[in-house]
Amino acid sequence: FFSNQTTANAILSGLVGSEMCIRDRKYTGDMIDHKQGCPQWCDDIARQFPLHDIGTSLYRMEPGCHLPTHQDTYKAYIEYAKVDLESIFRVIVFLEDWKTGHYFQLEHDVYTYWRQGEYVEWSSEQAHMGANVGPEPRYTLQITGVPNESSIT
Repeated sequence: FFSNQTTANAILSGLVGSEMCIRDRKYTGDMIDHKQGCPQWCDDIARQFPLHDIGTSLYRMEPGCHLPTHQDTYKAYIEYAKVDLESIFRVIVFLEDWKTGHYFQLEHDVYTYWRQGEYVEWSSEQAHMGANVGPEPRYTLQITGVPNESSIT
């Protein structure tokens, strides 16, 4: 989908300690979305992708958590952006290097051994799942948007 395979590594490599506040923030559930005040670096990373009407969420997947295979409905995003389901794309950016027990699957492709800043992208009709069967939380940035016309290949 994206013709320029950029990564968020340059932005992420400069973040340390309190700037990666998802580790320290107290909130209900596993997600902070843009309406709840994601840090500025989330927007900085999201702007690296050729999308508009962008929404971001930080996601912390605790050890023992499994998100079964599903297709996103994007109900809140559709209301926010006033777009059709078929026009929506999602990106997850891995905020840390892969750790034992961290998994992501898109359709039939299983992702492990990722490096900080690498990402996976998909369209609304693609099934995906995530799991953390390891001892440490898994942190990702979820970016939702509509492709800019010039980015569709």
